[in-house]
Amino acid sequence: MEKLINGINFMFVVKKDDLVRVLSSMQSVVERKSAISVLSNVKIMVKESQAHFVATDMDICAEDVIPAEVSKEYIITVPASTLYDIVRKISGNPDVKFFTDSLSKDMVKIAVENSSFSLPTIDASEFPSFEDLSDMNKFVVSSSVLLGLLNKTRHAISSDETRYYLNGVYIHTVLGDDGVVKLVSVATDGHRMALAKSQLVGSYQEINGAILPKKAVSEASKMLDAFDGMADVFINSKKIVISIGSAKITSKLIDGRFPDYQRVIPKDLPNIIKCSADELKHAVELVTAISSDKTKTVKLTIENSIMVVNAYSEINGNAQGRKEIAVEANVVNAITINFNSRYLLDVLNVIDSPNVVINYNNATSAVSLVGDGDESSVYVLMPMQ
Repeated sequence: MEKLINGINFMFVVKKDDLVRVLSSMQSVVERKSAISVLSNVKIMVKESQAHFVATDMDICAEDVIPAEVSKEYIITVPASTLYDIVRKISGNPDVKFFTDSLSKDMVKIAVENSSFSLPTIDASEFPSFEDLSDMNKFVVSSSVLLGLLNKTRHAISSDETRYYLNGVYIHTVLGDDGVVKLVSVATDGHRMALAKSQLVGSYQEINGAILPKKAVSEASKMLDAFDGMADVFINSKKIVISIGSAKITSKLIDGRFPDYQRVIPKDLPNIIKCSADELKHAVELVTAISSDKTKTVKLTIENSIMVVNAYSEINGNAQGRKEIAVEANVVNAITINFNSRYLLDVLNVIDSPNVVINYNNATSAVSLVGDGDESSVYVLMPMQ
């Protein structure tokens, strides 16, 4: 397309649905109220029939590419949330055209059918760069495998900023007893721990250990869920890059030492309970409905082949809830174990097996939960006193 009247020049055109998808995925990365104005913008680089979008908050960077009709190479930055609010309200899937105005160099003009908009720009040279991939180890992993590792452990991430080294998921490689190298993810907040592992196939380099911040885990999970295929992962002591399809996430790592999680996993627990994971989940959700307490405690009383699931709430006038479910147990004497109901539900929500196995020593020491027949993950909960 040629120069238009009054100094207006065509830059590029993209489809509305493509633009909405890429901007939607970046909204949680963009800093809406930042002291650095350019961090509220998305950088758009157009070249060779593609529009490359980048958003960052200085700690994490999200990138994606969509098809574009390009007149020549351009790099601009525009307000990410404003542009997203505009295009997501447009019906259908029309062309979205971007123009420059030589009379207003700090503005970009956008045309969609019979609508037009002008948005301010900031010089792209002010936008941070995350391009350096030197001195990084690499491994390739299925998107579903990496997503599963993150989803099975992220619920145990600590929100206590005084122990910042627990504010993320710890990933590393280990050589298993079977001689197979596995990728392991771990998270803990001091009251619970989640561990998941999966065999690595294909090419890989050893990962000694890296702590992915909570926001990076969330953004990576969204990206991995949107693409089905193999993901390239690059990692060093400072940052991690996860790339799949047209999308890429780059994140700084937490600079800290993750605790020796192996010491947290209880060994040789003599008492075993097995029951349906769905039945236990439903029972906990049902009986805790009576409570509006900030921390909802659920009591599991096991005797013979019955588990009684109880909840009690002083705030709601001493309300009580009770449900029985069938279990398989080697318990000789009846026992009651108290759990934070949310912690227990978090585990039950990510166990893949139909049945959950609960291993314990007594009512006050750490309890381990695993999926029946699944050795790829283990969850540790501390009972409530």
